[in-house]
Amino acid sequence: IDRIIGTIYGKTKHEGIPIEDFQKILFTGTPSPKIKYDKEGKPSQNIKIKGLGIVTINPATGELIQCNRKM
Repeated sequence: IDRIIGTIYGKTKHEGIPIEDFQKILFTGTPSPKIKYDKEGKPSQNIKIKGLGIVTINPATGELIQCNRKM
């Protein structure tokens, strides 16, 4: 949930995005056709709405990885 509402870790601020924007991006956004893999082989896929934001999920599990606001 901290990926949506935002948090502060030390001096690093993670702003998050409004829940309404998160829902809109997740349910009506455009998924990237490219799935990326980290060093451990875990997949991630971006879902975005231009001008609103990007939600990154693990497409295999549906787990939320991060949310980024775009202006």
